[in-house]
Amino acid sequence: MESLQPIYECVSHLLDKPWSSVQWEELRKPLYSALAARLFFAARNVDIPGVADIDKQTEVWGSYYRLSGNNRDHYLNSVEACEETGNSLIKPNI
Repeated sequence: MESLQPIYECVSHLLDKPWSSVQWEELRKPLYSALAARLFFAARNVDIPGVADIDKQTEVWGSYYRLSGNNRDHYLNSVEACEETGNSLIKPNI
């Protein structure tokens, strides 16, 4: 696995703040939360599936995010509910 140091340096430069100083509460900011998720996957050398590949997204969710016994159907139903509303601000409880 390659070092994540160049990524941390880039993120720190763009935020004008060392990534290592980011506090848990700051992860409520969408940008910080997305960066943390991307770093999580980069550390595990996981490819992020594109938006058109719902099967691969479900697989990644099942491997890394699944909580409280929710299954593939739960994930797919949550995605479908978001798409039906046309509102990307709705966050399913997945």
